[in-house]
This record gives sequence, C-alpha cells and structure tokens, in this order.
Amino acid sequence: MIPSICVDCLTRCFIWFVKANFVVNDVEHKQYILGSLGKKWKDKRCRLFDKFHNWEQSVEENIQNYPPHIPQYHWAIFVRYKRSAKTMEIANKNAANRAKLVIPHSLVSKTLARKRNELEVMHGWEFSRAEMYQVSHKKPDGSFVNEEARELHGIPAGLAAVLAGLTKAFQALQEEMKWLKEKRENDVEELAILCRENVELRSLNMTWAPSADEASLTDIKSETELEDNQNEYQGRRNSAKVCADAGIN
Repeated sequence: MIPSICVDCLTRCFIWFVKANFVVNDVEHKQYILGSLGKKWKDKRCRLFDKFHNWEQSVEENIQNYPPHIPQYHWAIFVRYKRSAKTMEIANKNAANRAKLVIPHSLVSKTLARKRNELEVMHGWEFSRAEMYQVSHKKPDGSFVNEEARELHGIPAGLAAVLAGLTKAFQALQEEMKWLKEKRENDVEELAILCRENVELRSLNMTWAPSADEASLTDIKSETELEDNQNEYQGRRNSAKVCADAGIN
C-alpha cells in the first residue's frame, strides 16, 4: 500500500531541498513544510496516474508505460496499489459519497476550523455549529449557495432576505464602531500630547503672557483705583481745613 509519502522520503526532501536553502528552527514551520510536501506529492502522483495510466490496458501494459523521470519499479508498485481490489473498493465508496454532496460550501480551500478561529478573534465570542453553517454556506451578499442549503437550515425565503439585510446593516454598524474607536484613540493621543506639553511648560516655570486686550483692561483698572484714592484723600484734607477754620477740634 502507498497511503502516504514515506517518512524517509520526507526527511531526505526536507534536508536536501529545504534546509539547504532556508533556516527552519521551530517545529511548527517544519510540520507545515512536511505537510505541504506530502500534499504536493499526493497531487503529483494523481496527475501522473491520470496521464500515463489507461484503464483499458492490463496492469503489465501500464507498468511498461511509465513516466520518463520515475524509475519503472516505483511506477510498478504504484500501479499495482491503484489497481488492487481494496484500493478500488475505497475509491468507489469515496466517489459515491462525493456524489451525495449536493450542497457546496463557500469557504473555498479554507477549513471550517480556520474560519471559526478568524471569526472568534475578530468578534470576541464563540460561534456555534448553526452559525458556522450559515457562514460556510452563504455567498458574500448574505444569501445561501443554493435552495437545498436554505431548506436544510430551515429558513423561509422571505426571512432569509430579511436576515441578509440585517447582516449587511450589522456589518455597516461594525465598520462605524471601528471608525469611532479609532477616532477616540486618536483623540486620547492628542489629549495626552497636550497634557505632556503643559507639564513641560510648568516644569520650565513658563506661563502664558496676557493678550493686549487683557493688558489694557488691567491698566485702566489701576488708573481708576488711583484716581479714586486721590479724590478720597483730597476730600479728607478739605474737611480737616474747614474744621480748623471754624475752630472745631
């Protein structure tokens, strides 16, 4: 059987092609690279089988028609594995299961787990299976991918249109809240800058100089008070003189 690429081949490919050109020190990136190599190897052997194999010919005839860049004994192992009874049974079962899939999803190559994680990080709450069904079976405009998906979810057509409108309104509200949050953060930063500048001015014993109008008002007030004091003093002197002339002690 050839269920997956062998570990020795993966190790050799990683050492010869990856480590010779890139620096990979952590386990997470190494696992991603090895998984990518395994997927590419699987897709490549499927393309080679479709191109060089003929179902109307026998196993031995197909072994003779091997790709030029692959050794014949490797190709013989692969052809015998693909033509074995157990492999054919599994392939027919998988084909029958794929034929039952009449409701496509809208996530393209992204897995449901990745999409759920992105939504939970974005919105801050956990998404249920029912909510993820809507996310993975709806178009960008908010409608379901087909009538079967809508019926399976159990939403009438009229209500689905209403929910689509609410979804758009909710998205617009989220954008507005995001803009307000950014604006508030900018205002807080500006206020912090002003406060910091004020503290710096106070530390240097600097004060704001009064304007020309404020200086003029101060001068007028001082002159008026001086004139009132002079008039009061002169009045007291006149009263004292009158009393002295009249002989009043």
